[in-house]
Amino acid sequence: MLREHVEIFLSPDKGRGLRCKKNGPPIKAGTLIIEEDSYCFTLLEGQEEKRCHYCLEEQSPKLLLTCPKCLSAKYCDEECQRRPPPTYAACRCPARANFPCKLPAVPPPVAALTVPTSRACPPEAAHKEHLSECDGYRRLMKLPFHLRLLGRILYRQSTRKYEQGALGPLSDLCSHIEELKDSTELKTQLQKLSRNVNEDILPDRDQLEILYGKTTCNCFSIHNLDLGEIGVGMYPQAAMMNHSCKSNCVVTYRGPRLQIRALVDIQPGEEVYHSYAEKGHNTRERRDELSKYFFECQCSHCLDTDRDGTMMSVKCPSCRAQVKPNSNERYVKCSSCGYTDFSAEFYEDLEVYIQYADDVNHKPRVWATDILFTNIVKNCLVELDKILHPDNIHTVRILGGAFAAAVKLEEWAKAINYGKRLERVFVLYLPPNEPDIGLLYYKMGKAYYHLDDLDNALASFRKAKKMLGIAYGRDSQLADYAQEWLELCGDYGSSSEEDETDINSEIDRKSS
Repeated sequence: MLREHVEIFLSPDKGRGLRCKKNGPPIKAGTLIIEEDSYCFTLLEGQEEKRCHYCLEEQSPKLLLTCPKCLSAKYCDEECQRRPPPTYAACRCPARANFPCKLPAVPPPVAALTVPTSRACPPEAAHKEHLSECDGYRRLMKLPFHLRLLGRILYRQSTRKYEQGALGPLSDLCSHIEELKDSTELKTQLQKLSRNVNEDILPDRDQLEILYGKTTCNCFSIHNLDLGEIGVGMYPQAAMMNHSCKSNCVVTYRGPRLQIRALVDIQPGEEVYHSYAEKGHNTRERRDELSKYFFECQCSHCLDTDRDGTMMSVKCPSCRAQVKPNSNERYVKCSSCGYTDFSAEFYEDLEVYIQYADDVNHKPRVWATDILFTNIVKNCLVELDKILHPDNIHTVRILGGAFAAAVKLEEWAKAINYGKRLERVFVLYLPPNEPDIGLLYYKMGKAYYHLDDLDNALASFRKAKKMLGIAYGRDSQLADYAQEWLELCGDYGSSSEEDETDINSEIDRKSS
């Protein structure tokens, strides 16, 4: 944690939190507030076959090295396989060159650089972290991600006794064990874990329950550069930050290393927040997500009934104008034409359309080709347009899928069409400089470039570079990509402060 920017404080209702120092300067947008190596992390199901289990770099499964003992742990190369794990809370460079760090990498001993004759290193060459869990790693990888994470923590602590108990790195985390104690879910999950890890690493029952609670209530989702979830990890320092759906910070990753930056200027004494829930969900959905943390958010977004109404708005059956529901989620009267006949049949149709959108958005379609899926989301948008307003969050989610599919298939004109619609609702619902908005501008810039519209391409890439620099850091891979595209479009200079002010003014104008 970078203590020159923030300080820990206690509040009567939320407990411990972080705020901008009362006697210090404001935290400027883009400032790195927290940088932390994972105490422990694991890949999600489906990611373990295509990513390095040390640095999380994606590789062709054929190129990954496999531990010959457990046959499950996979590594980019000998360097990742042999490299010792970072000592918790100390800065170490990730193994891959595309995750740069300010400190120089510590070279391994000369003996460790010897290339083995086979592609798989012998077990004794694997890094220390894996040695403690190698014997049970294969069984561990068959468990759900939260039990994988807990299992890896148990293996780690079995060889580092000083990390257990009141002085360990996880000691200050809330476990909410009082709320979990008598649940059937807790008993079922711990039984499953106990059957799939070595018996000698299991602590006593009370300690295991507490560790389970701390793991499930404090883990962070690890994302790739495209904001896809690839893993989960424990970051005790970052866990001190409280939640707000209207967050002023964002969590990003360089491999398994977590970074938290300010999205907007934060004034002295103002608390720093990040969101534990999806920011594009309505209040009911966010509160459902947050129920596992055992609190009900009362931030300004959660109390903003008009914002929720916009997210759930439909088209008037008579004049097609926007109609928002009341506090009971009922549609009473169109303010444009006075229509009031929202019948039982209307609600039945609405439920069918929303279920249709959820099915397209969430259910895996492994059988569908890219072209087929593009047609599915396109048809879904046409159907939703019959009853849902374009600001309805279900339409927005399908629109995001349509945009991603168009970019993947290089259907650039369609991508621009979908992207313009997304831009308006992203600015409406998301905080300024949110990574989703920056990535949208980045991909729209590519679409404009391929359509030979260099003026719009330049404008999009400039916005992307500015926003991605704030969210990910000006030295990040994504900011570098945006700069490379700018140069490809003929802009070899970096955006001036005047340019960035113009971009901010334009975004503020759109959001208002």
